[in-house]
Amino acid sequence: MNAVTKTLAHTQAELLAGLEKLQNVTITVVGDIILDRYLWGSVERISQEAPVPVLDVTRKEDRLGGAANVARNLSALGLRVELCGLVGNDLDAEIVTELCKKSSIGTSTLLTDPARPTTVKTRVMASRQQVVRIDSEKKLRISGELENEFIKKIDSSLSKTQGLVISDYGKGVISQALMNTIADKQKSNIVSLAKLPLVLDPHPINYPIYKAVGVIKPNRKEAELASGIEIHNTDDAIEAAKMIAKRWQTSLVIITLGDGGMLLYDDTTMQAKHFHTLAQDVFDVSGAGDTVTALLSAGLSAKLNPALACALANIAARVAVSQVGTVAVSKERIREENISIF
Repeated sequence: MNAVTKTLAHTQAELLAGLEKLQNVTITVVGDIILDRYLWGSVERISQEAPVPVLDVTRKEDRLGGAANVARNLSALGLRVELCGLVGNDLDAEIVTELCKKSSIGTSTLLTDPARPTTVKTRVMASRQQVVRIDSEKKLRISGELENEFIKKIDSSLSKTQGLVISDYGKGVISQALMNTIADKQKSNIVSLAKLPLVLDPHPINYPIYKAVGVIKPNRKEAELASGIEIHNTDDAIEAAKMIAKRWQTSLVIITLGDGGMLLYDDTTMQAKHFHTLAQDVFDVSGAGDTVTALLSAGLSAKLNPALACALANIAARVAVSQVGTVAVSKERIREENISIF
């Protein structure tokens, strides 16, 4: 049996003190940018054309998704954020830029790729229930001059940031050349857990190109695919985390386990901590992983110990899944939830 600590791990005072330290930090978020579009309405009849419900649309709403949702969550915590990614040469790209501006997210490293449209996920919502999701995208590998420009912009941003997030949704932005560059930064100690933490939210399509990853945050399914171990309990999760740490030279592995909570494995000390889920009312899990990624990155970049960063991320996840759609969880909301838990 593996030795594992099963605990929320911190007192209310420690969590609140840790939350207050999330300031005066700049984080660069790199990854696949998604525009989450919601069509809200009601269903009161069935179509005469086919046996499908008819949605009477009453409201349309656009939100930042993917890597942009990570950036949005970081900004909501009061951190300075720079977003690096690709958008198309279209109206949806203008919407993304405007939403970033409203959320005080820097976009100087946002690039336009005329070969692809801005990725849009449209969710059709009848009251609080998702009826269908429609994806508009082209999964193209970034290459050539655009890739070189992209890497140069990320490289130049590292001197002005205290944390780095790679949010990989498998849309083609995260490349071999980028990961090689990041690995070189880790070898030269520019990127490190102590100096400039890198948090990777992985996607299975890119497992072959990851290397020298500082902190990795897979969900249960992603961890199973990466390790070859089916996760049925905490011991399985620890063994999977050990395999992942070895595979990608990782200092910390955080596996989100849905209703099973969250596991933190520190490969340096070979110790694990299990955080029980705090969620009570689960309405929507979309975007919750982005919220966890944001809190982990914010905490580690502010030099909180990993267990405290995970504890705060666990509380933020409770808030995220209790709401419909992708949301940004603020310090104030985490503070309120923290107080209610205790």
